[in-house]
Amino acid sequence: MENQYIRFIKGLRFAVCVSTILFLICAGVLLAKSSEKKHVTDSTGMQNKVQDLLQALKPGDKMPESFWEMPMELNDFKGKKSNFKFGDMKGRVIIFDFWSTTCKSCIENIPHMEQIQEKYPNELAIILVNSKRNRDTPGKINATMKRYKEQYKYDIGLFTILDDTLLTTLFPHNAIPSTAWINPEGIYMGNTMSSEVNEQNLESILKTGKSDMAVTQIYRNFKNRLDVPPLHDTVGAEFISEITKFNPYYLPTYPNVFYKNGHTSYQMINNTFAFMLYEAFKKELNGLSWKDYAFDPDMEDIKYKLLNSIDNGNIFSYQLYVRDSINQTEAESHFQETFSKYFKMKVVRKNGKTPVYQVSFNPNFDKIKAKGEMPIIQPYPRTDPEQYRNAPVSLFLTNLFYYLDRPLVFDQNDNRMINIELPADFARKSIAERLAFLADQGIILNAVEMNRDYAEISILN
Repeated sequence: MENQYIRFIKGLRFAVCVSTILFLICAGVLLAKSSEKKHVTDSTGMQNKVQDLLQALKPGDKMPESFWEMPMELNDFKGKKSNFKFGDMKGRVIIFDFWSTTCKSCIENIPHMEQIQEKYPNELAIILVNSKRNRDTPGKINATMKRYKEQYKYDIGLFTILDDTLLTTLFPHNAIPSTAWINPEGIYMGNTMSSEVNEQNLESILKTGKSDMAVTQIYRNFKNRLDVPPLHDTVGAEFISEITKFNPYYLPTYPNVFYKNGHTSYQMINNTFAFMLYEAFKKELNGLSWKDYAFDPDMEDIKYKLLNSIDNGNIFSYQLYVRDSINQTEAESHFQETFSKYFKMKVVRKNGKTPVYQVSFNPNFDKIKAKGEMPIIQPYPRTDPEQYRNAPVSLFLTNLFYYLDRPLVFDQNDNRMINIELPADFARKSIAERLAFLADQGIILNAVEMNRDYAEISILN
């Protein structure tokens, strides 16, 4: 596969200079602009001395002119290097995708990045970035890529910058995956999770220069997850039980009851709606999965929150403070009550005859069987088409609850791997149209009634 950056850059108004000429031009421009700075003798030295030239940026800052003049050495994971200037990408949406060999989710999201780059070949430049602080040696990188090559016959089709200090300084972050965005006007938009790299955000940026993305910050509890102060000041308070929205300054923390001076605190930070739903209704949901949930017809938003857990709009925090000593069970009871009121929902476990879809397969199923490709799993409606490539059929069926009017019954141990994509308008189709689409893919949903345990999720009056 020809590297995608090389491919999309061809035919544009600039030419690729050989590395020696490029370096001399860039070094000369920098020296002319800042004679008091240290002499830079090569592109590696320029990277190492970036702190003398540039400082960390904040979202909304315009990229310094000196940035565009700097050389950019790109590596293709096969030992080939190509030299450009950062200015060669000016006028496009630029995404720097930070990764390391120890970040499995970073690597496994690269195929999605490649697809996005293919869709916007002239409007977008996605560059992978491996920071010097990762301490990834060429040997470690080659060994990691070899494993993916052997398992999936996969070669990365994007270029990477290696041993980076420049971009790590400009776009501060202390956790990965992390992606830094620059809009076509050269404005740094901030760092986000890689899930924000979707067609909806890109279309918005290309049209308006802006997008409603959730920008991440430097995480304050990076070294100690439990090092999180109370979400609200408890001075003078008798009782606090409150759910709040995503807090960009903290990595997730799980429920903890702790006591101080006879007071009780119970807090969880930045957890998914799915996790909090289970924590609130452990008894009702124990032993059940999403396929066993029966939803009120008017609860599409709740179903969306459950499925799309990586959307920061579906991530929440909770704080309980009681000026007294209470036990874990009492704390969890307060949480359940607050959760139910906040989301206006209730959960009741039932057993009995209920409408379900029983899954079977027809011969068309053979055409969606995977062929061992690098997996891509993008089960996020409302933005792009939903894609499952080399994914277990049981995972796909579990996530189908979002589109159906009754629970599913199928073999949860069915790990046959499939390739299937749900069109972006799938949710707008009628139930009959959805069932017909699935049947064409070899998946038959038979409407029957069965006796079973299930969770009835309905609106709280």
